[in-house]
Amino acid sequence: MTTDPKSIALAYIDACGRKDLDAVAPLLAQDMRFVGPGNTLTGSKPYLAVLRRLGPVWERSDVKKVFTDGADVCVIYDFVTPTAGSVPIVEWLRVAGGRIVSVTLFFDRVAFKPASDELARRAGS
Repeated sequence: MTTDPKSIALAYIDACGRKDLDAVAPLLAQDMRFVGPGNTLTGSKPYLAVLRRLGPVWERSDVKKVFTDGADVCVIYDFVTPTAGSVPIVEWLRVAGGRIVSVTLFFDRVAFKPASDELARRAGS
């Protein structure tokens, strides 16, 4: 497995967009930390559960730009959904020891609202 932060970040974004959580899991440190709008958690298992819940509205990820600075990688991509269309996302990933140790997520919650509403509808049915 590569230890190059950019390669790891892009493999993670690709696997997430394909909903291949078996490919995502080994890219994450067990004690990784996630910070996003309205949610902070620690641990790869809880984070994978969040990704799993997003599956029904996540069609794919269209990467637009990648910036690297040592162990830090910033990936700008469109989170493509059937309900909200393309929602611009920024993920700031930190890689150490060949695994992602932190994910900081930025997105417009208003633009993502149709997808959130669909997830809530599915959870309630």
